[in-house]
Amino acid sequence: EYCYYVTAENVAGESSPSNTDCATSEESPPSTVTFTVTDGSTAVGASGGITIDLENEDPVAGFQFVLEFDPDIASIESVLGTERTAGFTISENNGFIVGFSLSGDVIESGTGPILVLDVLGDTPGVAESCLDDIVVSDPDADAMNGLSECGQFVVNDVILGCMDES
Repeated sequence: EYCYYVTAENVAGESSPSNTDCATSEESPPSTVTFTVTDGSTAVGASGGITIDLENEDPVAGFQFVLEFDPDIASIESVLGTERTAGFTISENNGFIVGFSLSGDVIESGTGPILVLDVLGDTPGVAESCLDDIVVSDPDADAMNGLSECGQFVVNDVILGCMDES
């Protein structure tokens, strides 16, 4: 809390203080958490694994985001939690991923994977895999700042037949 009042000073001296007014500073800004999508690769028609890692200084009670591959060369087959998200309910639909706990569990401060994903290679190519529309909350349901670092996902073409010269 801080307070102030005003006085005037001239040749006759200093006046009495005006009314005192006090205020409190705004709350500290929300904590920032950083999600990282790891690199991965697979072949067309096969599955490859990637993780989504989280670096957080304060506990995280819930998250949601969209995982997109640009260009659209792969699709998510499954999403599983890790030790860091034990007790969380994890859901995925068309790349939209949500994680939360109904029993009050949190992702404790730290760095490491929070999700393991199986990704199906649909079309050959190289794509940037990024998180969009990130929403993260602390145990009081207050918003946290969510940042994201993209990964790269490679889908290799399947070459059928004999490849040697014999």
